[in-house]
Amino acid sequence: SSSSMQPEAITRDISPVSRQSSPPIFARNPSGWHLQFFIRIDAECSFHMYPSVGGPFQSLQEAENAITSHLDELRSPMMRTDGLSDAEICIKHGLYWLDGSRKSSPEGNPDHRNVSVLVQALLDKYNEDHHLLGDLAYELDDVVIFREFYEGENFTMFYHINLTTKTKGEDGLHSAVNNLFFAEVREIEGENDEYVLNCLCMVNPTDNGQCYGCMSYGNVDLKHPVDADKYKGGHSSPHKPCCGLDLRCDVINGLDAYTESEEDRLVAEEAMLRYINMCPDDPPVLAKLDGARVPAGLAKREDSGLTKG
Repeated sequence: SSSSMQPEAITRDISPVSRQSSPPIFARNPSGWHLQFFIRIDAECSFHMYPSVGGPFQSLQEAENAITSHLDELRSPMMRTDGLSDAEICIKHGLYWLDGSRKSSPEGNPDHRNVSVLVQALLDKYNEDHHLLGDLAYELDDVVIFREFYEGENFTMFYHINLTTKTKGEDGLHSAVNNLFFAEVREIEGENDEYVLNCLCMVNPTDNGQCYGCMSYGNVDLKHPVDADKYKGGHSSPHKPCCGLDLRCDVINGLDAYTESEEDRLVAEEAMLRYINMCPDDPPVLAKLDGARVPAGLAKREDSGLTKG
């Protein structure tokens, strides 16, 4: 049966199809949005969208039109700028995405979601390229952790990713046991970004293959194959050692460490943006209840009892 064949299918390493016979995944990054869209072309030249906005489509233009229509539906009325000054427009766009979600909030952080969508598109492409159907097909369960780094003369960008895939038991239902994989994704820069899957292989929790790109983040939680020849990136020092996302870190650059609560952090961020745009020569300030205006940091420290009156 197909389910009995599954262990063999999920434990072998990927041998990627050449770019000449299989197009890469195309990316679209609309300005002002925290959503990335990825386009996969199947063997019948139909265009599949990730995340789904309908389709499959018969042309790239149809797919892009669907993205535009989808974003028009998501656009929030609060992002209208009629009657606002240039400074207020800059503040609003600095704080919010066009759907009205706060940029610096956990819900507004796009990186994990966008990488997960990209991985699913790449897995679907691999399933088709290698004729993996039904229970043999790879299905994404979760992206556990990922790192982004650049290396080489052309500043090639790589994602190194640990992900889990869903598996099915003999009854055809998803089991509770998921498989841990390492994936390497490479970006091809051009007029629009494109992505290819360089490597996908199963790893164990004890695997510790060397990668200078991921080590530049200061932790080795991301599991790499012991055989480092299986992946192309990470064999030399990266050009941008701190470019990427640590999923465990939600500190917003530019805000003081004492800003602990989510509400306080958002208030401090707005105060900083407001006074950068409206009073560029003054430090960020917060308005106190008595009407006095003091620097944001001092206001917070006074309210916390950290300074003496």
